[in-house]
Amino acid sequence: MKKVITADIAERIARMRERGIGYRRIASELGLKADSVKKHCKRKGMGGYHGGMDRTHGIYIVD
Repeated sequence: MKKVITADIAERIARMRERGIGYRRIASELGLKADSVKKHCKRKGMGGYHGGMDRTHGIYIVD
C-alpha cells in the first residue's frame, strides 16, 4: 500500500534535511521509499546536499 506524505511527515522530513540527514535514512526512519523522499524534497526545494553538514570536513554542525 502506498504511504502518503502527510503534513506531519513533510515537517519531519524538512527538519531531518535541515540537520543534513540523507534521503535513505529519512525513508528508513519514516517507513517510506527513498525515491519518494527524494522527489518530495526536490519539489519543496530541499534537494541535493542540504544544510547541517560541513562537506569539507564530513562533520555535522550543531547549534
